[in-house]
Amino acid sequence: MSLKDEETGPSPQHRGSSNYDDPSGQIFSVYTTESEKQDRALAEGWKSDMDGILIFAGLFSASVTAFIIEGYQSLEQNPADTTNMLLLQISRQLSAMSNGSQMVGVSESAELPSFRPTSSTLLFNAFWFISLAFSLSCALAATLVQQWARHYLQAIERRPAPHKRARIRAYLFEGVIQFKMISVVDAIPALLHISVFFFLTGLVVFLFPINLAIAGLTLAIAIICVSLYTATTFLPTLYRNCPYRTPLSGICWRGLQTLHLLGYYHNAWKKFILLEGDMTQGREYLAMEALPDRNKRDREALRDTLDSLTEHSELEPFVQGIPGFIRSNEVGDGRSMFQDLLLDRTTGLECRIARLLMTCKDPGFFHDGALEKRALTCLNAIFYLTKEQPSVPWAWISCFGEHTTYVLQTFRYSESPVIAHHACCTAALVVDKLHIDISDTLIAQDRTWANVADPRKGIPLDMHLDRGIYALQFLGALHTLEAAVGLEVVDSDGKALRWTRLLEEIRTRLQACASDPCKLRRILNKGRIYALVDYVRILMTDLSLPDEPAGLALTRDTLRAITTDLFARHADTESEWCLVRLLAQVVGVPDDDKPCTGPKLPASLIDVFIRVFATLGNESTKQEARRIIKSYTKVQPASEAVKRVLNGLDLTNLY
Repeated sequence: MSLKDEETGPSPQHRGSSNYDDPSGQIFSVYTTESEKQDRALAEGWKSDMDGILIFAGLFSASVTAFIIEGYQSLEQNPADTTNMLLLQISRQLSAMSNGSQMVGVSESAELPSFRPTSSTLLFNAFWFISLAFSLSCALAATLVQQWARHYLQAIERRPAPHKRARIRAYLFEGVIQFKMISVVDAIPALLHISVFFFLTGLVVFLFPINLAIAGLTLAIAIICVSLYTATTFLPTLYRNCPYRTPLSGICWRGLQTLHLLGYYHNAWKKFILLEGDMTQGREYLAMEALPDRNKRDREALRDTLDSLTEHSELEPFVQGIPGFIRSNEVGDGRSMFQDLLLDRTTGLECRIARLLMTCKDPGFFHDGALEKRALTCLNAIFYLTKEQPSVPWAWISCFGEHTTYVLQTFRYSESPVIAHHACCTAALVVDKLHIDISDTLIAQDRTWANVADPRKGIPLDMHLDRGIYALQFLGALHTLEAAVGLEVVDSDGKALRWTRLLEEIRTRLQACASDPCKLRRILNKGRIYALVDYVRILMTDLSLPDEPAGLALTRDTLRAITTDLFARHADTESEWCLVRLLAQVVGVPDDDKPCTGPKLPASLIDVFIRVFATLGNESTKQEARRIIKSYTKVQPASEAVKRVLNGLDLTNLY
């Protein structure tokens, strides 16, 4: 094919899959798309830098030229000085003739002395001319870089076929790397910097013979500029996140790498790690490496982001990303980061999420699907924040508590079954978490009371009395949380009366918790079990469980969370029997020896619920649970989890 054919494209008989319909086009298109972003960003950066250099170089060259015009005249003898000397000689001769003196040595005295510039004159002129040369060279190089970048992009974009564009780009970019074009472009500003330093040096030399005071002041300013420039050059090698740098910083970086002095101390490995690559690569590595300061920076970034979000529409994407952020493997400790945000009252994350959720009560402000999307976003965020947060004594009031439960109770009866189901699961989890937090707080309180009793530890007692009053005041919020799960419904067992007695018993025990905190923790765990019973009953009666995998997964996660370590926190026989009777209702096993009537919940949820009974403490409840589970396995094949629970109950009965 001739050059003309190559320019105009292939002829119809040659046009085929190799040029336009090549199967590799999709892969090459991905390459060209990504490389185009990189090339354009590189070219735009070069163009912006070179524009600034051209403007400064032009102004600076004009200033240097003005000084050169003034200074270069001292390199040659001034004609006016020659004229003055000749006139002086003539005047002397005339004076001698009028006095009648003899003209002695006229020929010798008539010879003018030879002209020789001073050393300072040669120095400042040399410095200024060198400065002008560097400045003009920098301007020329900047102009060439702009042309190179433009020709580079034009050569890449010249061909429409993806595989041709990809190969041309790879070929040309190989030349960019081979000939160090990026390093050359980065070094161009150094020419301008050198030009400035030569000019300042020549200016100081120029001023010293004229006026020492002005020369000294100029020298001081020049020294300060050089010192700042030197510090700016070396700071990025000492403090790697320093934003200051000069074209010489990269050279210093490479020099320290050669001497094996550039690195950081890894606390976990207890060793000095050398940094590899250039300055940009080293900074990226330190920013992404799992170092202690990285989590601190992430926390500050989250706090700054949250402070900058002033509108609900801006806050919604942030709240939507909370579950993924907590579960992400790229985040060092997303749980503790959001725990700090929840405990920080200045951010008000809990209240802001609740207010965002309350905006969903007015459907007139939303388009189709937007209301449900925002409501589910907020409910998922509350769910995962509650589920993933560790227990912190005396900190429950800063997490999701009374204010949030009012909102959850509102959406518990939403017209949307998906929203209602999410609100029910979230409320159940919040109730369970509150019981755990109060129980853990009492454990911490036991330790502080022991410290008060120890005469060697002078912890003021009034602090603990205030905390006791604080816990009493929180009982109202506890009652609201329980109501959010559905405790306002009175069933045949007198559930509402049962909760009233429980709350009265909690109040009584709280007042005497200093003498018997274990009983109070046992009562709180009983409340946790009652909340689980109510949640499971709601799943069986009030709610139609969603069929989609996401809805079942949410219910399964909720059950798994609120049944974790349920009997490891001071459970009693009454609570165990309550759960065993509930198990019989869930799997459809009557009290007598009649066969199983069928489960009331999906098998995946029953498997999670049955795991609770592996840690029963009472022998009678173990036997009854074993009977119910065996009856259930006759109509439903037992999963591995159910088999493990059943085997554990069988082994227990052997002893």
